[in-house]
Formats: sequence, structure tokens, C-alpha cells
Amino acid sequence: MWLLSLLAAFSLPSPPAASRRQLLSRAAASLPAPAALAFAAEAPSSVRVKGAAEMDLEFYARGLLGSGGAPRSAPPPPPLAARQLDAALAKRLLDAAAAGIAPSVSAPSAATLRQAAGARRQALAIEYDRALFAGAFSAA
Repeated sequence: MWLLSLLAAFSLPSPPAASRRQLLSRAAASLPAPAALAFAAEAPSSVRVKGAAEMDLEFYARGLLGSGGAPRSAPPPPPLAARQLDAALAKRLLDAAAAGIAPSVSAPSAATLRQAAGARRQALAIEYDRALFAGAFSAA
């Protein structure tokens, strides 16, 4: 039943000045309550915003009148100071990363993962030092 009323709302002859908002409100009025709530959201405020053509026209008109180009914009705010990580937060972040990585590499726990990584690091220490000092692509 509501489908027929919805189709009737869209097939009504509308005057040329009818807007999309009027059409949607007519359609929402014919829908059942839950579906009508989806259309009942407030439309964005109709604040007048300049389009690209208007901005171009204003720029060229200023140039022809000799008042300069575009108005000066305000300088950007100064950057925020870098935040320092304290040792407790850094430890919690590393523990969380290890706990997240452990299941993906079939390690039973984060502690086991740390032990395996430490052993692997010691086994690769010579190759790491060679790449660090001689370059990764040197003829060793």
C-alpha cells in the first residue's frame, strides 16, 4: 500500500518551481514511520558559499581595479611542541605491539616472541654490522 502512495508522490505533476526538498518531503510523508525517519534528517544549513567562478571573477575584478589580488590570509598557527614519551607509556605500547604480533607468527606469548627475536638478532649480528658499515649493496 505504501509503495503505491510513494509512486503516486513521485508521479504527481509538480509546478516548475518545486524543489528536490519538496519532492523528498512528499515522498517521506507517504512512507511508513521507520523509513520516513531516515529522510527526516535536517538538511545542511544553506549558508551562501562562493563558487570557483565567483572567486575567479572577484580576483580578476580586483586586479582590474588595481586593489591587488586575493586578500591576504591569516598566517598559520605555530606548530605544537613535540610530545615526549615517558618510559611507562613506551613499555605499554611495545607490549601491546608484541602481544598483537605474537599470534600472527605462531608464538604462544609475547615473552616467547621476545626471546626468539633476541636469539635471531644475535645470530644476524655479523650480517647486520657488515650491511651497516659496508653498505647493503657492496661486494662483500
